[in-house]
Order: sequence, then C-alpha cells, then structure tokens
Amino acid sequence: MEQQPQQPLALAATSEKRCSNECCGRTSSLRWIKCKYKNKQQWLCHLCASYLHLDHCCPFCDQIYKQGDVDMFDGKAWLECSTCLRWVHSECEEKNGLKNANLLYRLGKTSKKPTWYLCPDCCVKYKESGDFSYDLFVYQYSQLEKEKLELDDGKSKLNSLISDYLLLSDVQVSKKRKAGGPDILDKIQHPSSKALRSSLVV
Repeated sequence: MEQQPQQPLALAATSEKRCSNECCGRTSSLRWIKCKYKNKQQWLCHLCASYLHLDHCCPFCDQIYKQGDVDMFDGKAWLECSTCLRWVHSECEEKNGLKNANLLYRLGKTSKKPTWYLCPDCCVKYKESGDFSYDLFVYQYSQLEKEKLELDDGKSKLNSLISDYLLLSDVQVSKKRKAGGPDILDKIQHPSSKALRSSLVV
C-alpha cells in the first residue's frame, strides 16, 4: 500500500496553536516553540520565543515586550533600567518590595530631573561589584519619600488656597448681588470660579 505523504509539522502546528503571549495571540508562525513562560510550559510563536530568550520580558511576570512596543502597550506602566535598558513593570516591582516604584515611574514622566532605575539583575550585579550605579540608585530612591511628601504637601497647600479663594469669592459675590452691584469677579484679574474648580488638584 502506498503511504500518504505526511503534512509538515509546522503547518499542522500553525492551524492548531495560538501564541500564549496575550499581547501577541498569533495563530500562524514559522515555528512553534514550547518554553517555560509564566511558570509553566507553553507554546510561543518563534518571534515571542526569541524575545523571551533575549530577556525582553518583565523579570517578575514574564510579560514579553517587542522592539517597537511603547510604554503602557499592555495597559501597565513600565520602568526602563538605566544600565541594561530592560523593561520592568512598576506594579511588579511594588509587589516585590520596591514600594515607591510607581512614584519613581511618575517622576520619570513628569520631572525635569533625570531618574535612575536599576532592574533586579543589575541591582545584584552592581551591588556585588561595588559599582557607583548601585549607590546612585540607592541615593535617588532614598530621596523619593522626601519628594513624595513635598509633592503631597504642595497639593494640599494648593487645594487649601483654591478653596479659601473660592469661599471668599462666593461670599463677596453674594453680598454684591444682594446690594444690586456688579459681580466682584468681573473686576479682578483671576480665572472664573468654574475654571478654578476644574483646576483643583486631586
């Protein structure tokens, strides 16, 4: 009996598998590779498997990122290591002990001062070697709590000033209206109460 030619494994796999990286989800790939991904053996497309092999993933949750991906591509904030350029979820860092990781991320986005961040592997590497990179990260991180208190204090003072101004304006406007005179807000060079309320820091 003449044997039927076998279908190539790659083609058979293409029709049956889906990449386990949720941000990819490919159903076709030149090659499917079984890898330890997110603490269990899973099928990845050849592209995601390559990035995983190169450590282009969060070291805590294994979420893969690819060349060209941007911050928040998976709905989460990413920190970039200042030395090896690896990306790490700020949320994962907080869960694993770096309690001000989200603050570090926000400062990196809003502060004019450069922020210095080391991923877990670089922290170990540079701490053991006594490299200045580790000392710089530790120093900057120690300043975060101070900056956070100053930021919170600044917001609190601004809220208080705006609230006092609104209260004073409302009282003065009410008195003028009762007296039949023009609104005091028409005479002063300040934004309207509505604009001030919309600018209230939350």
